[in-house]
Amino acid sequence: MATDTDPITKIGTEVVGVRAISGYLHAAEPGTIILRQLYPGRPANIGVIASATGQVTIHPSHHGEWTEHDRAALAAFFLPRYLERGHG
Repeated sequence: MATDTDPITKIGTEVVGVRAISGYLHAAEPGTIILRQLYPGRPANIGVIASATGQVTIHPSHHGEWTEHDRAALAAFFLPRYLERGHG
């Protein structure tokens, strides 16, 4: 369970295609949703969503795996959860 002193807060997990992705907020990066792929493969941070613009940026090593439709689905799922937590 997160507390006010925890630097990381999980805001949700979504399945996009065959990939399970979690979104996190980190105290050191306010306004940024960190995307972490949980499955398939080894868990890894794959990109971020800028909460102010909704722009999804996938890290170069994962870039080719994500279509514009996939990116839009990530933003559509995680941005409302960000706002539900009183951010923005």
